[in-house]
Amino acid sequence: IAGCRSRSPDVGGSKAVVDSRGAMSSKLDKKQRDKLKQFQETTGTGGDQQMAIACLKAHKWSLETAVDAFFNDSTPYYAAGSRGKKKTNVKKVQALFKKYEEKGEAGDSRAIRIDGMVQLCSDLGVDPSDPALLVLSWKCEAEKTCRFTEPEFTRGLEALGCETTEALKKALPALRAELGDPDSFAEIYRYTFDWAKEDGQKSLALEMAVGLWELLLTGRFELLKDWSTYITEHSEKRPVPKDVWNMLLDFSSEVKADLSNYDPYGSWPTMIDEFVDWYKELKGIE
Repeated sequence: IAGCRSRSPDVGGSKAVVDSRGAMSSKLDKKQRDKLKQFQETTGTGGDQQMAIACLKAHKWSLETAVDAFFNDSTPYYAAGSRGKKKTNVKKVQALFKKYEEKGEAGDSRAIRIDGMVQLCSDLGVDPSDPALLVLSWKCEAEKTCRFTEPEFTRGLEALGCETTEALKKALPALRAELGDPDSFAEIYRYTFDWAKEDGQKSLALEMAVGLWELLLTGRFELLKDWSTYITEHSEKRPVPKDVWNMLLDFSSEVKADLSNYDPYGSWPTMIDEFVDWYKELKGIE
């Protein structure tokens, strides 16, 4: 499971989409607004803008592809929006939870744990490392890796409009599409730190952090391989504090790969400053 040890395909990026709870963003550019209008006119879904945006976003704003996908199976796109979907039958969701629930130690809350998560992955037909599972955890507002409590699982499936494993399977494209929206991606990225760290710890174990960076930042951060090499071989293998985790996302998107716009007097964490010094020496950059 992504983050279970003992979450990435980049699916495109529009500036405006549906946020983590299905709320509308107002950042659509003119081209996207035109495609949204055409999609709604073609599909007859003028009253459900959130669903239409979810469908277009899932297909990188390709109007023709999105329309074809909608007519082939509209379920995952209604699941991604907060309007236009059927009200979830909570009893069915609870029955689904029981299918994967495992007994814990005395006093533990009811939960789906590692074995149940592995079975859920098998039933969904996905690899345990699929980033869609991380996005599902974010939708559920799960507090820990490899675990869904009953309230968390119910909250997530209600948000997606899913009552069965098959419905959840159909919602996987919409879950993956969340990673293509910059706003949603940033929220998922920051959520991941607290989700993945051990109870009682303020920092994230280095091995866990490196694995999650590979899941989330591959294709987004040109210096990811160098960063991973530095942090695992040249930084005393220190755990990763929250400020480093959060600021690395800003570093990856704001600083050029040749470091020409890196500001050594900026408010970067020491670990990132030290990486820059190491990289410049390695590459002979003045």
